[in-house]
Amino acid sequence: MIYESEYWKDDLLRSAKILKEKKRQKYWRSSSFALVEKTIFVSFYSIRKLYESHKVSGDNFDKNIEVFSYPTNVWSNENGINFFSRYNNHFKMHEPSRDAITVKYLCNQVIHSYFFEIEVDIGLDSILVASDFDAKKRIRRVSVDTLINVFESIGNDYPSRIEYDSKRNKPYLISR
Repeated sequence: MIYESEYWKDDLLRSAKILKEKKRQKYWRSSSFALVEKTIFVSFYSIRKLYESHKVSGDNFDKNIEVFSYPTNVWSNENGINFFSRYNNHFKMHEPSRDAITVKYLCNQVIHSYFFEIEVDIGLDSILVASDFDAKKRIRRVSVDTLINVFESIGNDYPSRIEYDSKRNKPYLISR
């Protein structure tokens, strides 16, 4: 249980700032990739813990975000996808489709990622992620701008009231 959420949320805002800086970075070392990877993993773990501790509103956690999905190749499913596979061997990267997933779903994709790849163009561009559950179906591309928006919205989320959600059979926090 998280007692005081302010420190966790401040870290999410710092994570957004790090990603903004990495968008402009031109030269990448292995330490840069490690920092981005660690920042993203710890941030999504924090988001899930904040939600489970009733420190952020359900509206932010259940919010839909736009991503691109790429289906698996038929032969990949027949031959099996393994941990050492490269994502571009198993997914139809030339067949993107727009998709909407919740922040909650993205948290689980990152925390349980089977494939996780940082994409750099001139600066940090996006991540590719598929959980162990989704790896045989699709991989998703999430833009760095989307990640920044998620970290900032959760980092600035201080719920103002609580309601009981009969569908979920639990309390549901609401921001302003």
